Amino acid sequence: MVPPQLVARCQHLLLRPNLKKKKELSFKANGGAVDITSHIVASELQAVNWTAFPNLVSLDLSGIYLQGAIPENIGALIKLTHLNISNNNLTDKLPRAIASLTQLVMLDVSSNSISGQIPEEIDNLKNLVTLKLGSNNFNGLIPKEIGNLKNLLTLDRSSNNFGGSIPTSFGLLSSLIYMQLSSNFLIDDIPREIGKIENLTWLDLSYNRLTGPLPPMLDIIQATEDFDIRWCIGTGAYGNVYRAQLPSGKIVAFKKIHRLESQEPSFDRSFRNEIKMLTEIRHKNIVKLYGFCLHNRCMFLVYEYMDRVSLIWVLSNDDKARELNWSKRVNIIKGIVNALSYMHHDCTSTFLHRDISSSNVLLNSELEAFVSDLGQLESLTLIPQIKLYLLELFYMLHQLLLLAPLDQKRVNSDIAPKIVCKKFD
Repeated sequence: MVPPQLVARCQHLLLRPNLKKKKELSFKANGGAVDITSHIVASELQAVNWTAFPNLVSLDLSGIYLQGAIPENIGALIKLTHLNISNNNLTDKLPRAIASLTQLVMLDVSSNSISGQIPEEIDNLKNLVTLKLGSNNFNGLIPKEIGNLKNLLTLDRSSNNFGGSIPTSFGLLSSLIYMQLSSNFLIDDIPREIGKIENLTWLDLSYNRLTGPLPPMLDIIQATEDFDIRWCIGTGAYGNVYRAQLPSGKIVAFKKIHRLESQEPSFDRSFRNEIKMLTEIRHKNIVKLYGFCLHNRCMFLVYEYMDRVSLIWVLSNDDKARELNWSKRVNIIKGIVNALSYMHHDCTSTFLHRDISSSNVLLNSELEAFVSDLGQLESLTLIPQIKLYLLELFYMLHQLLLLAPLDQKRVNSDIAPKIVCKKFD
């Protein structure tokens, strides 16, 4: 069993499978200055007296083949901030005693076989930032009390048996960034209140029985007057881009994918690749993604709006083009190069944009450049750096020729090599 001299002062408890003895668990606890490793038999875990751990703040029991129910006396861990019991074979209901853990910041019970309804008392967990209940057998209605968890950033209830409507109280989750409700039996319209969650960047409602339009879509339809051409600020390879002012006053760029193009496999791959890249790659000179929708009837991207639209938009207007003196044009090139340098050197893989053009370089009110349209981005980890430079140099030189008026002397200067070989400060 757990060494008694350690129990009272233990703050962090981690259990992992003992690979040599399948029926035992490796026990590692930390109480400040003490690190002790011993072994505990899995069948004894249900009998652990959790009241003996008064100072425990972190408990990780994930992936250790636990079976049976979550013990009620786990509610005695009143100082607990992190509880992870995911990836086990736990059954029965989520005990109401969980609601006593009012200091919890993270609760992860995903990938088990827990059933029954979520206790309404869950709204006692006011400090929760992460709540993961996915891949279980929960059923019944989603409690409206979850709307009281104002600090929640991540909510995952996917792959369960929840029914009924999505609570309108979810619109109160003003801090929420990630909401995953896919693969349930949810019905009725999607609450319009969800469209008021300004920080929400990931919303997955797929594989349910929901009806009606997406709430953000309604706001955008109204803002663009049903996608009137007057609000169209650009046309991409597989969709039009619109300027839309939301009810909150925030202005966004909305890329709506043409239905015919969305059914074309190559366009679909490109669109999904752009979403993947924009959610994984973040840089000050790469356009910021606010949200997206992947549905066979409606596919769109919502991203940062740029007042000067794009480089081609400025260059195609004589009055606006006159603003682009040599200094401003060099700053635009610097922004592009910094973004490309990040893709080449600072990402987990080496990426080649493959579609750098004046229409894919967006400009804000200060004429700062932001690279967009990452649908053609390709990982080139195995390609030697010199070939990568030459490939990107080809795209960049092509665009330099569009930045008229430039004389031949300047084009032949040492500016072009610097564009792809180093990051500008």
